[in-house]
Amino acid sequence: MKYTLGVDIALRKSGLALLDGDDKLVYHDIITVPAKVDYTEAVLEIYEKVTAAYTFIENKFSPENLTTVMEDVAGFVHIKAALAIHAARTAAVLAYHHSHTSNRSIVYYTPNAVKYWLANKRGAKKEELQSAIASRFPQYNYASLGEDEIDALALVLYHTKGVQSTDANVVSGTKRRRVPKRA
Repeated sequence: MKYTLGVDIALRKSGLALLDGDDKLVYHDIITVPAKVDYTEAVLEIYEKVTAAYTFIENKFSPENLTTVMEDVAGFVHIKAALAIHAARTAAVLAYHHSHTSNRSIVYYTPNAVKYWLANKRGAKKEELQSAIASRFPQYNYASLGEDEIDALALVLYHTKGVQSTDANVVSGTKRRRVPKRA
């Protein structure tokens, strides 16, 4: 079965959300790294926790095809935040490659593209995303999800419902998409 994993990655708190091919939310989790853990150790901890999540998904669901969807960090204006997110994303990508088998891919989207598609507003706040998911996709029990899990679910919904897979450029199992203008 085909699965899509959304990863809302950050240095201290990341969200995961997994939809199966029947469009059911079958797994969600929060990965936390305490603030007392220094930068280098935090990146290593993210790598270990994301690797553990991929192992859990592989063992529990045995996906025939797994697409991982992450935010593209291009365009961040705050350099310190961009560096922290980039380091965390690099750890997550290394975890992906560590657990990589056939029929796997990674897709990146800009946060504003996802927010605009869901909430019709670039830079939408987390509450606005939650409200948009609740109104457009009532089948998901968003009330049980944390903010970062909702962001991960938003990435998955954008990938599975908002953008056609034929729009992707595939390079070595990695897809990077630029957002088309809305009509």
